[in-house]
Amino acid sequence: MNLKHIQLAGDLLYRGLRIARSIGVIEEEMQAYKEIARWHAQQRNMDSAFIYMDYYSNTRDSVYEQRLSQQIIDTQAKYETEKKEQALELLQHENQLVEISLRQRKTEILLLIFIIISLVGAGIFLFYRRQHKQKLALDLAIIRHNEQRIQAVLDGQEEERRRIARELHDGVGQSLSGVKLKWESISGTIKSDTLRENLQSLSDLIDGAATEVRTISHQMLPKELEQFGLVTALESILHIIKGSGGMACTFNYHNMNERLSQVIELGLFRIAQELINNINKHAEATEVNVQLLKRSKHLVFIVEDNGKGFDYELNKSTGIGLMNIESRVQGLKGILHYESKPRSGTLVTIRIPL
Repeated sequence: MNLKHIQLAGDLLYRGLRIARSIGVIEEEMQAYKEIARWHAQQRNMDSAFIYMDYYSNTRDSVYEQRLSQQIIDTQAKYETEKKEQALELLQHENQLVEISLRQRKTEILLLIFIIISLVGAGIFLFYRRQHKQKLALDLAIIRHNEQRIQAVLDGQEEERRRIARELHDGVGQSLSGVKLKWESISGTIKSDTLRENLQSLSDLIDGAATEVRTISHQMLPKELEQFGLVTALESILHIIKGSGGMACTFNYHNMNERLSQVIELGLFRIAQELINNINKHAEATEVNVQLLKRSKHLVFIVEDNGKGFDYELNKSTGIGLMNIESRVQGLKGILHYESKPRSGTLVTIRIPL
């Protein structure tokens, strides 16, 4: 290598050093010191070589210290970052624990509130249920008391009917029979035709009165009901009405092979008497239909006419017969239903539990 090239190499090395210093690239500056020291050593310029080698050593130490310091700073920063991250994670974990605890607490509070509400609700329900049971028991006691009163009244009425029937049969009936016998005993001694005719009219009146007394006695103490049951007794009532020429009567019954209890038979018989008597007196009907149907758990009694009808709601509180019918139905624990309008006839349906 000639001198010119050596000098050019040195110029380039110094120029690179200046550029490295100007832009602050310490790595390049340190390398430039090393190469310049080597360049001087090749030129046997040992003093300059030592000087630049010293620059190189100092710069290298400085770079090492900077690197070490930066590593320390980086390590400390990393440590601080990790510490902060751990602290943040710990805080987040604590927050999660707090949130879980709050949720559990909230759940416990809600559960406690639910339990309290349930207990209060159950207490209120039991209280009102007890009140309701007491009211039902009181109502039932009142109903039973009323039923007993109604039954007592009906029993009293029935006993009074029997007494009156016996008095009519044994008293008035026997008296009329005695009068008839007395009349027959003296009728042969009367010679006046006019007087005999007048007395014959009187005899006919006595016979009519005796027949009426027997009919009333029979209605008040029906032998057919006691001996043969409700169906025969109802047939007897309708036969009497039909025989009087007032109305056409039909009677249909189903599943009545066995007799009913005495209470039901007597109650329905008296109801039928009252209904048919009302029809005969007030309805101006030409036809009456009676039905008696026995089901498995109840008895259905129907009376229908083609009369002029009436307003039940308007008359039920004033009509003694209607009130008597309603009382008897209540006494049998039955249900009474009227269907009637003016000039449209009347349909009465009674359901009696068995």
